[in-house]
Amino acid sequence: MINKIKKRVGITRKINNITEASIGKYPKPENALHTKDEINKVRRILQSKGLIVSVRDSNNIDYDVIPEEIAKTIRDIYRIDIKKYGFEQLLQSKYVRNKKYLIKMIEKAGITIPKYALIPDLQNIIKDNMIAHEIIGGFSAQDGLDRGALSEWCTSLDLTAYGSKPEMIERIISYYDNLKQVIIEDTADERQVYYEFFGELATRNYSLLREQGVISKDLDCEHYFEQATNYLFEKKLRVKPLMMAGTEHADGTLSFNDKLILWDNKSKESSVHLPDHIRQFDRYITNSEKRVSVFIVIGPSFTPESAAECAKYSMLHETLILLITADELKELADRWSIAHPDEAFPLGFFKQSGRFNKELIAI
Repeated sequence: MINKIKKRVGITRKINNITEASIGKYPKPENALHTKDEINKVRRILQSKGLIVSVRDSNNIDYDVIPEEIAKTIRDIYRIDIKKYGFEQLLQSKYVRNKKYLIKMIEKAGITIPKYALIPDLQNIIKDNMIAHEIIGGFSAQDGLDRGALSEWCTSLDLTAYGSKPEMIERIISYYDNLKQVIIEDTADERQVYYEFFGELATRNYSLLREQGVISKDLDCEHYFEQATNYLFEKKLRVKPLMMAGTEHADGTLSFNDKLILWDNKSKESSVHLPDHIRQFDRYITNSEKRVSVFIVIGPSFTPESAAECAKYSMLHETLILLITADELKELADRWSIAHPDEAFPLGFFKQSGRFNKELIAI
């Protein structure tokens, strides 16, 4: 009955929580926080009912995960069809960021609108009371955006732009539901944002990077990929890259004993084929002021012929060539920064030829 009254007078869960907090009743009497034991007790109950599963990742961090087979049912019960961050980004799209359209959809939902509400006010009303399917598709086959607008929206996201309205709506919502929210720890260092999208920059996932606001033009991919790599070595692995003079050089340099380690970024939509670049890399190695112990190539993936090219080069020269994907390097950096937050990464682990083997690195 209480829930029905709340719905009738427009009291959302957010407003309810704020009200309870203001009178000292949320989250517990006298606004006391739940203890760790209380939280774990609830976790055990949910685990015993099979609603959540505790898993541990490669960095030894535990996560509570809702099994996929029951996640949809739970979402349906709580009227959640998209994550909060994704919903916020969806509402910023020009296809629904229209005051007249928003008012129309809110009124169809039977929600009262303040007289002088602006677009941000309407968006807040939607986030508190509606789901993404309702704002895009409405409440009947004739509601919401038409097929032309949905098709155009899908095209702008590099999604399949044909099919029925429900199919295109599902693609759009799924796209925004999978967007990654980046929490910036150091607001003074914009490279952290590029680092969070390291893999996407390596594969040149233009549509996602634009939607996330990471790039404004295609050419940004290569430049930001290089900046993210510098951030990775400096902040995560705690080895400061050296300054380089001129323009004819690799993308980065690290001091390693009395030698150097060089790296070069290859941002591509396809696999890196080392034979296409070996002359360029050999030129960087040959022109280096100091001997190069290892030349690291960082890319999205590598062709089978690339590893053979590494072996061929190492037989003729003193320098090893290591091929490592952006995802592999980021995983390594994240694991190291968690396990050894104040220690520099031992660069000797990079003395590998061919494809990177993480089993050779003890963290």
